[in-house]
Amino acid sequence: MKTQSLFLVIGIALLMSSPALGKNPLGPEYTIHYARGIIIDGDVGDWSNAEWVTYGASTVARTGGYAWNAPDAVCTFAMMYDNEALYCGARVEDDYISYNPNTTFYAWWERDGVQWFLDFTNNDEQEILYWPDYLVDFENYAGNSKWLPGEMIIAIGATEDQTDITTRRWPVGTRDGDRSDWNDFILPDGTIARGEVNEQWESVVVIDGTNYTIEVKVPWSSLEKSKYFSDPEGVDPANPTALGDLTADDMSNLGWELLLPDPLAGSRIGLTHLCIDTDLPAGGFDAQVMWVGDGDNDANWTEAVFAVPVRIGNWDLY
Repeated sequence: MKTQSLFLVIGIALLMSSPALGKNPLGPEYTIHYARGIIIDGDVGDWSNAEWVTYGASTVARTGGYAWNAPDAVCTFAMMYDNEALYCGARVEDDYISYNPNTTFYAWWERDGVQWFLDFTNNDEQEILYWPDYLVDFENYAGNSKWLPGEMIIAIGATEDQTDITTRRWPVGTRDGDRSDWNDFILPDGTIARGEVNEQWESVVVIDGTNYTIEVKVPWSSLEKSKYFSDPEGVDPANPTALGDLTADDMSNLGWELLLPDPLAGSRIGLTHLCIDTDLPAGGFDAQVMWVGDGDNDANWTEAVFAVPVRIGNWDLY
């Protein structure tokens, strides 16, 4: 008689109350399950334990989302994670794919694709962490929401050529409360940039007729720094949004530390998802649909919880 020990490991959501962060109460909470054996090949058949969410223009009223200009695409997305990376997958059913690389290179909203909106810090004390000498509520500064370090968009375009500069865009929050693809940044070589292409991401897009599937692996290490930040020494307490300009020293130092939750398992982040449905052959802003929320204000997003891998049993098999 042969005895084997079998350890079953499952991902379950940590049961904890949501902090009072003003997140959209209509938004359904999302669970990011633990990944095992995912291969980035454009085939999501190995995402068996992922939580898939499907939304479109006809469904977002139930989630607190919003549709611009009546998009006809239907988007299904999921996220998973392990100790090495965050995994993002999506399937989009569309009647026409518009991905014109001749549109503005940083304007991911002018081409078909999907975007994960993430707020990793998910707290209202980030200003204290980054500006310890004074506190400013940048989440509601002068009635306008601001973007901060730790808030970002993972934007993947609907093209099989994932080496193109117009895809794998990474807009991030900056120290001055803006998003890195809202303003021009002068790089040391004199070129103008907005946002950036994250070369460490591994992404694959498979197009089937007018539908497409996206898989992307985002190593945690790739989120640790961003090129774009304002001089933290240039803060004027009387006018905290008027931070110092970028300097050569700033650019050589390259970045800020991302405040990833620690520990990751069981923690919560802000989340929503966006699908661009541009039915214009030349590209350009046309139509889009957001799963939860109606814009860039993270107070209108929902929350995601990283499931905790738990060993729940040890049985002898005969």
